[in-house]
Amino acid sequence: MSDRVIFRNKFSGKLKEVKLGFSWTTFFFMYFPDFFRGNFKTGGIYFAVWLGWVAISCTPDLEIMASIVGLIGCIVWSFHRNRFLAKHYDLEGWELVVGDKDRVKAYIGRELYSIK
Repeated sequence: MSDRVIFRNKFSGKLKEVKLGFSWTTFFFMYFPDFFRGNFKTGGIYFAVWLGWVAISCTPDLEIMASIVGLIGCIVWSFHRNRFLAKHYDLEGWELVVGDKDRVKAYIGRELYSIK
């Protein structure tokens, strides 16, 4: 699933495009896309998890295991990151203007607030 949807801010009219599916930018650049897109809460959580992972990976006995767990975590986060971004925009009051509302509702796992 790699559809793109567009959210519009009700107050400013600003448009934001969200890709549904795997996030390659998150896979390669970790938590930076969250900060650049204004999703500071999710970016901060990912940054804190990353700092914990770095601290554990510095332990000599756990280097290989920490690397494997870090890679798996990065892949899993890349699958969920765009879902969290779509939820963030919906909770902040952005309206879905382009995209299938039923598909987005199924993707983020709940009713959209902007549809009411």
